[in-house]
Amino acid sequence: SLLLIPLSQRAALPLTSFGDAEQTEKDRLLDSHMAFSKSLRAALLADPDVPTGAFADCTDPCTGLPHFTAGSGAVYPDVEGFARCLGFPATDVGGCKIVRHPEWGYALYPTTFFAAVEVGCLAKALGEVTGVDVVAAVRDAAAARDDTQ
Repeated sequence: SLLLIPLSQRAALPLTSFGDAEQTEKDRLLDSHMAFSKSLRAALLADPDVPTGAFADCTDPCTGLPHFTAGSGAVYPDVEGFARCLGFPATDVGGCKIVRHPEWGYALYPTTFFAAVEVGCLAKALGEVTGVDVVAAVRDAAAARDDTQ
């Protein structure tokens, strides 16, 4: 099965304009996304429980094309993915679609990682890369959500 992992980075400013400050911030967030994705991919592919040659890639948010996999012309629109999968409202700003995070507003840099691995392998790799017990974090978030409903 193919897992789609939306990755949200909080920007230092709303990304609703096309000035130098916004471009510098987008470049910083792109570098962060690529470094994180490279580490996550390496952790997944090093896992002995992940089959050799398993698909693990991220989108280049500028083009929508896979970053690590050559030869594919398939485009994945991160903004549309966030709108459809997470329900984030999307809007058009100067010919560029952006999404609004429920807490961060337009100070959001959306990207996506894909992996054809078992969920447990993904959780383990995310834990190695972030230092967070992902399974416990999801369980705690679900319990907190249930407590407020």
